[in-house]
Amino acid sequence: MTALSDSIQIHTPGEDNAISFYIVGNDEMLKISPDGFYVRGRPVPIDEHEARTVYHAFQSWLSWQNMQRR
Repeated sequence: MTALSDSIQIHTPGEDNAISFYIVGNDEMLKISPDGFYVRGRPVPIDEHEARTVYHAFQSWLSWQNMQRR
């Protein structure tokens, strides 16, 4: 695992092979892995709303990160 910061971790091949975005310690907000997307630990259904769901989760995470910097 490579921790880019307290809130982003990249798991390399041989591990989970995923990118995870965290808020407040170990609360995983968004995970991107070969088997799909996960928002708050729940798999995102593959349908016409998948991209929107992932986008909104990332937007929420990014907003939270911006608020923590002030």
